[in-house]
Amino acid sequence: MRDSKTTSNTPSYCRQKRPTGSDLAFVDLNGQRHYLGVYDSPESREKYHRLLAEWTASNGFLKPKAEELTVDELCARFLLHAKIYYRRPDGTPSPEAKNFDPIFRLLCQLYGGEKASAFGPTALKAVREKMIDKDWSRHHVNKQVGRLKMILKWGVSEEIVPACVHQALLTVDGLKRGRCRARESEAIKPVPETYIEAIRPHICDQVWAITQLQLLTGARSGELVILRLCDLDRARPVWIYHPPTHKTAHHGHERTIYVGPKAQEVLLPFLEGRNATD
Repeated sequence: MRDSKTTSNTPSYCRQKRPTGSDLAFVDLNGQRHYLGVYDSPESREKYHRLLAEWTASNGFLKPKAEELTVDELCARFLLHAKIYYRRPDGTPSPEAKNFDPIFRLLCQLYGGEKASAFGPTALKAVREKMIDKDWSRHHVNKQVGRLKMILKWGVSEEIVPACVHQALLTVDGLKRGRCRARESEAIKPVPETYIEAIRPHICDQVWAITQLQLLTGARSGELVILRLCDLDRARPVWIYHPPTHKTAHHGHERTIYVGPKAQEVLLPFLEGRNATD
């Protein structure tokens, strides 16, 4: 018997009748029945709301015992969390969630069926060696190991991984230059101006303007393609542009791009006849 006070989308507070009286309350979550105590008692109502809140906070999963969760299951739960958590200020998905995909593949390939509670420094180093075998640079390996530790840390915060697991992983230092077999990445250098000039006959005016603005302002291409008049302060000789979204917006940082006279000359032909939000 379902409690009519709950909505159709919410697992119901239900009643199981017993011939001896003292009917029981229960709730079905993911096909598993959880008994709550005597039906309509304050204690059963409290347990129902507590269990429902924990179930909702875990994205519809039932919280397993920390010693039973496998690495496969941990990765599946973290993936759902990442898709919700890693978003831009406007609510659109951030690409950061996909950066965990290579970690998921390695973890599940090597330790998928193992208990997450048993994942320790030796296992982490084994996964790291696989990264090196894939010819990932030392810098990239360290970054991905940081993401791996983040997955286990999240598991601890959800009380599905013992805290000692993450604490043990923190004892594993990052790879040091000259003290490991991982290759060093080459420094990123600016593109020679002759290369930039060589593409001019092959691209449209808009792309060429973006190229010039990047050279003159240091702005990223993603910041320039979303430029609107309402984001551009033209009150001073040097214009100021505040992109509505940018790489560090989730840290609460404000991005300021200065548009000098040369950059203004590039922009002006594209500003005529535009609405403020175009």
